Amino acid sequence: MANDNQAVETRSKQVGIDAFLRENVSDPVETKEVPIERLGLSITIQSLTEKRMAQIRKQSTRKFQNKSGEFFNETDDEKLLENLIVAAVVNPDLTNAKLQESWGAIGHPASILKTMLRGGEYTDLSAAIQKFSGFDVSGVTEVANDVKK
Repeated sequence: MANDNQAVETRSKQVGIDAFLRENVSDPVETKEVPIERLGLSITIQSLTEKRMAQIRKQSTRKFQNKSGEFFNETDDEKLLENLIVAAVVNPDLTNAKLQESWGAIGHPASILKTMLRGGEYTDLSAAIQKFSGFDVSGVTEVANDVKK
């Protein structure tokens, strides 16, 4: 019964609309450093808003037509992850021509990190980006830990 009363009390505590105005809400895009110990360097990432995530999902989705002529959408999970990482990495600048040339990834920013980082480092970076953007990454962490074993 106490939990029910607490839930009702929580719902009844409403905040005025002014608290949700843009000028009163912190910027949803923040940056942070993700250290890559082996390299002795950090990669700077930014959090991604839902608006940006929707754009990334759209970029990673293809439209197909089945044999009966019906159209359907399919998200390419690998492309989604690549696009997510490229959008979130602020430093190094993955679009830098010199960096792309150095890693043999001209025109392919995602390939830079795939070549530069070990599998576990890449997975950890992905998990850090997702967590920083507000996603529950417990499943990603479990998969990463299984891969590292």
